[in-house]
Amino acid sequence: MPPLLAGRTAELRRAERGLDDLDAGIAPSRSLLLYGPRGNGKTILAQEIVRQAEDRRFRTGVLPAAEFRDSASIASRLRRLGESQRTGVQAGPFGASFEPGSLSDDLAHLLQSWVGREPAPLVMFLDEVHILPADAARSFFGAIQHVGRESLPFWLIAAGTPDAPRRIRRAGTFNERQFAEVPIGRISRAETLRALEEPAAAAGRPMESRAAAQLAEWTRDYPFFIQLLGEAAWEAAGRDGLPTITTHAAAAARRTAEPEQRRFYKRRYDEAVDRGLSGVLRPLAEAIARNGGAMSEVALVDLLESITRDGLVAMDAVSLRNTLTDLGVLWERDVWVWEMGIPSFADFLLEGAPAGN
Repeated sequence: MPPLLAGRTAELRRAERGLDDLDAGIAPSRSLLLYGPRGNGKTILAQEIVRQAEDRRFRTGVLPAAEFRDSASIASRLRRLGESQRTGVQAGPFGASFEPGSLSDDLAHLLQSWVGREPAPLVMFLDEVHILPADAARSFFGAIQHVGRESLPFWLIAAGTPDAPRRIRRAGTFNERQFAEVPIGRISRAETLRALEEPAAAAGRPMESRAAAQLAEWTRDYPFFIQLLGEAAWEAAGRDGLPTITTHAAAAARRTAEPEQRRFYKRRYDEAVDRGLSGVLRPLAEAIARNGGAMSEVALVDLLESITRDGLVAMDAVSLRNTLTDLGVLWERDVWVWEMGIPSFADFLLEGAPAGN
């Protein structure tokens, strides 16, 4: 958890309204889906919502999407959690108690029994929702919909990568209406500066405004890099025995953080190459750079169709866009506005990525 969760005021207020409804005995009308590229703090945001639910003495829990292979595995996991808690062995996060034989094999009834077992509302967090197989997602979300129809005090918070909304829709058309989709991307420059300056000042080592401005520019307002460079700047100032974080410390932080940033980029590059996109990345980066870091829907479609016509990839334009989204290379940050999932990834690609096959 970062020392300051900056740039998420609107999202937290939205979540607070849902928790207020639960407090008043009103079930939220839709589950909440936080989606966006890796490194933007979706899981941290969801954890903060869960923490606020715990402050209200709600029941909370975290579900393991990686274990949800099909309906049987979901039911088995939920049953094991219930049985372990009944015997006093803490193997799962839920606070409800269960008796032998009280859980139905039907997921909807199983979940309904869980939610209704105690009067306190239940808030569950399902991370990495994008990895759920379609059949498992269909079964689980169907059970969630059933609980929603019963107006029980329950709320599901899910988080996933940019392709999560599409994968959820593929699991069932009703799912699109079941989730309130909230994109989680970069934060504003003002919030980046706040995230850098306020924790440093609170901890007794203030950051000079010029140093904060330099660090903010280097992060491109990407939360993972804000944490990385902010921590490195704090440590650099400490090594030099400085009472403040200066531009000198900021420059040292950049040198320290650069190898980790480059490894981070290289992992994303290798993932794309493994999916057959080696000839796509550089033309995409060049187009993104020409357009100031973002592309319209029309410009992106034209580019992807040109790439497929030129034979740089063995798939059609729609499949190519879906694959780039799956990997988080691209994401739709706003309606018909596309950018790199990692904003400075294009710079890395232009420095050394091959031009084509």
